[in-house]
Amino acid sequence: MTRIYVARLDIPPSVENKIRTKHSLTGDEVRAALVFRKDVQFKEDDHEAYGLRILAHATTRQGRQFLAVLYVVNTDEGVYRLGTAYAK
Repeated sequence: MTRIYVARLDIPPSVENKIRTKHSLTGDEVRAALVFRKDVQFKEDDHEAYGLRILAHATTRQGRQFLAVLYVVNTDEGVYRLGTAYAK
């Protein structure tokens, strides 16, 4: 398990729309579950097509577990971009 601290999570509008309509998750829920949290399990994944990304297993405040795919923007400042998120 990789230790990562997410200080800022950028969510593009297209991803926000996709996770809301397709996976019934909001950007606010995902952000609240990932930013400055110590209970998230992170795993680095070197995907053949998408390159290096971070898989984050987290839980919303309502207790709903989900998997988020994060892309590094700036590791020194803890900035990541959400690729997708879906309930487990």
